[in-house]
Amino acid sequence: MITNLSSGTEPVGTLLPGNGIPFLVFTGGVSVGGGSNPDTPTIEFFITEVFAGVGTAANCASGGEGTLCTPTGSAVTLLNGSGGNSSATITAAGLAENLTTGEFDALQIVLTSQFNTTYESVLNTEATFGSITNTFSATFTATSAPEPSSMWMIGIGAGLVLFAARRHKQ
Repeated sequence: MITNLSSGTEPVGTLLPGNGIPFLVFTGGVSVGGGSNPDTPTIEFFITEVFAGVGTAANCASGGEGTLCTPTGSAVTLLNGSGGNSSATITAAGLAENLTTGEFDALQIVLTSQFNTTYESVLNTEATFGSITNTFSATFTATSAPEPSSMWMIGIGAGLVLFAARRHKQ
């Protein structure tokens, strides 16, 4: 299940409250081939922040190959590529929750769409029709956080080293 994110009202770069917006759920118990796999957990992705695009609005009127454009206040970075093609990229941060264990991991989200035309043409289409329908690819990178018990052990170890060093000076 993918949530419709077109109704967001928070400005780009705003840290969303709580765990963020539920975005995507991978249902557990199903293997890649479609068979049953009870060891596969159910994972839910949340978006916690959508980052501003990295181009400039000044380049949106006209830009050559390799030029970046970000419409004012937008999360979209448009790039004019070679041969009159372009791409649009949105980058966000989030959380991945294992619904079986309740554990959370940090998540980096990158959504990219390729167009067979320049971004100036893409922006014209969006201005004329109010939206653009296209396929996109998504990359999700989860980063595990250390267990709280591991952090305690690191803290205790550092404290003991400091204590021993101080005691050695005396």
